[in-house]
Amino acid sequence: MCFYRALENFITVRVLQVTRLANELKDMQRGLQKLIRSQEIIDEFRSIYLIRSSQAAHSQGRQREISVEEVRKVKVFLDMVMNTEFRRKANEILRSQRECS
Repeated sequence: MCFYRALENFITVRVLQVTRLANELKDMQRGLQKLIRSQEIIDEFRSIYLIRSSQAAHSQGRQREISVEEVRKVKVFLDMVMNTEFRRKANEILRSQRECS
């Protein structure tokens, strides 16, 4: 859940630059589309969202164990999103420094 929360916060605040998501799944996918060109990867996010919604964030139903592989998948998404955004920001800074030189 911590990896998912970090991913959600990063996409909400840094990528979409909003304070609240209106439609969580669609908005998260829209944020991913800003960073990632692969529709297959964006579609794969849905599986993470379903686990988060049915297992991690809500406790009304019967819970199942979340596998290490599922946790790794969320972490990989978080790493990919953070790396892509930070690399983009770093490249912007380098370009602006070159232009000033």
